[in-house]
Amino acid sequence: LADLLDSFDAFSVPDFQNLADEIHIYIGDENPFGSHLATLMTSYRIPGKRRGVFGILGPQRMAYGYNASLLREAQILINSL
Repeated sequence: LADLLDSFDAFSVPDFQNLADEIHIYIGDENPFGSHLATLMTSYRIPGKRRGVFGILGPQRMAYGYNASLLREAQILINSL
């Protein structure tokens, strides 16, 4: 994981600045972090402070519905700061 994060800039990643508030799921060849992984990502906004993205990186065989719910709840909490 540390190697993956260290080389993050080398990946062909989606335009995170324009990532919408929906949860985006990247699986297999769509996943910029490796075809053997899956990524769920969404954006957040802290009014008057900053905008960013966060997500969950894991195996392709993950509980997508559960993890999407976790991301949605985290997004709601962060956006309310």
